[in-house]
Amino acid sequence: SAASDVYKRQGFGRQLLKGLDGLLHNNPESSGIAVFVTRDEHTQFFKSQGFEHFKQLTFNRVKGELLFKTALSVQG
Repeated sequence: SAASDVYKRQGFGRQLLKGLDGLLHNNPESSGIAVFVTRDEHTQFFKSQGFEHFKQLTFNRVKGELLFKTALSVQG
């Protein structure tokens, strides 16, 4: 699991992503943020936060989805 059960559903993930959005907004040379997700429930979370499917990947035997959020999608 990406987060301890103690922290789930408390908004910490959204707060972290909001901070990353701020970094994108303040760094115009950045094209965006990519995340590699291996669990479906996490994929849905990131998609709900503006990330889009980029590519399916496999590293060794770990399969997942690479999601990307463009800097242009971040409103300041």
